Amino acid sequence: MIIWGFKKRIYDQTFSGTAECPSCRQRDFRVQGVLRYVHLFWIPLFSFSKKLTAECLKCGSVSGKKELNDAGYSEIRKELFPLKRTLGKNFGILTAALVFILFGLMVLVVAVIS
Repeated sequence: MIIWGFKKRIYDQTFSGTAECPSCRQRDFRVQGVLRYVHLFWIPLFSFSKKLTAECLKCGSVSGKKELNDAGYSEIRKELFPLKRTLGKNFGILTAALVFILFGLMVLVVAVIS
């Protein structure tokens, strides 16, 4: 029986940078991001979705990709989803590929020896 599925990881932090609130032009946000990934036997294989929302700490307006400019959105996304945070969710597929390659090599060596 193969156990697989989808999981999500929620990240929540405050952010101050060059991104501006579209309503009040304030630069302080409470940012919440959701990283969705596929797992096999509870081992994360790869991530497939990174979404975020930014709530202004002054006026309380909630902004997403459509409301924030491209530079501000990409700055917040880089801060919320750095490589060290997302690499672990993509490491399982590399491990599985390595196991299958080593298993294939082992079978090939056994076939050549016999």
